[in-house]
Amino acid sequence: MSPDESSSIFVSAAEISGDTAGAYLVTALRQACPAVRLFGCGGRRMAEAGARLVVSTTDFGVVGLVEVIGFIPRLFRAFSKIKEAIRLEKPRVAVLIGYEGFHVPLARWLRRQGIYTVSYLPPQVWLWGALARPIARSYDEILAVVPDEVRVYQRAGAKVTFVGHYLKDRIPSLPDTRHTGEIRRKLGLKESGTVVALLPGSRRVEIELLTPVLLATALRLLDSRSDMQFVLPVAETCYRELIEQQVTARGLEDRVVLAENGQAAMAVSDLALLASGTAALEAALLDLPMVIVYRLSSLTVCTVRALQLLRVIRYDQIGLPNLLLGKIIVPELHQAQACPERVAEAALALLTDSTKYEEMKTELTKIRDLLGAENTSQKAAALLLGRSREAKPC
Repeated sequence: MSPDESSSIFVSAAEISGDTAGAYLVTALRQACPAVRLFGCGGRRMAEAGARLVVSTTDFGVVGLVEVIGFIPRLFRAFSKIKEAIRLEKPRVAVLIGYEGFHVPLARWLRRQGIYTVSYLPPQVWLWGALARPIARSYDEILAVVPDEVRVYQRAGAKVTFVGHYLKDRIPSLPDTRHTGEIRRKLGLKESGTVVALLPGSRRVEIELLTPVLLATALRLLDSRSDMQFVLPVAETCYRELIEQQVTARGLEDRVVLAENGQAAMAVSDLALLASGTAALEAALLDLPMVIVYRLSSLTVCTVRALQLLRVIRYDQIGLPNLLLGKIIVPELHQAQACPERVAEAALALLTDSTKYEEMKTELTKIRDLLGAENTSQKAAALLLGRSREAKPC
């Protein structure tokens, strides 16, 4: 029996972006070594890819430093289930995807059990620069997804390997515009005219805070451009009813189409109004001009400001395209600025100025090269299987 056949790998992800990255990784691991046992924490996508879930993390997404406090009891219960499964399975390797508030303490416990522990999609060091060193000390290895992470985490003392971002697997190339009309029709949109994608985020708190803003923005845009259409991807079916109620309350049933496939919705749109995070990076890979809109609770904002004064958080910008390129190319509207009037103004500024619109598209094309080559999930899988062969049985 080969080392791969006798071993298991623990994979843990939370939030939709982590679950998606985990699903790509699980698929790549199973393709490279069908006999390896894969178990852990994740959502629907990881389960469909073939991982045995010990804990479902579908609704683990929490925004804000304060909001997470009310979620702590559930995290402790999840921790207990994970510990029990780890003791039974005895994995040689554990890979933890994002969600640092939960995964950093878990990583430290896993290492004490003698398990080789890897961070994949690590915390954004450009935002949490002061935390790079404690994060580096929590893991045996960090799989970096953007080049800047390599430099910062190595300086913090971590063992770092650059594998690239999983979105390069999800969006390997630009969509064929010849099929735009057909895809629009399948989504329930008219084939012609301006389409704006509304993406309030994938977490419940984001949806509750941003959906009203984006729908009110849609009403304002319709006052200026009555032929405009809107598509709103629903990240998880459990949030569909909540979003439908808000659409109906504003009388936008005939103007806003709810879609299951967020990537397809963005691919046929002319502009995206979205929360920061993975959706902004997806839009960038699709060369889709965008406006980033973000809101947190007032208490969380006060906490963030305090951390900025202490230099724990470094940046006022939070959009991944801006952070990756080191300059503001995408307008960001935070907190009080994230109001329908300002968002509509920023959207129309792009839609009515072809020069500004094309300049943003040109800048967005540069992001693809920063995220590594194709087959990033296969590279990560090969590395993890190699570490599993090298690791001592627990």
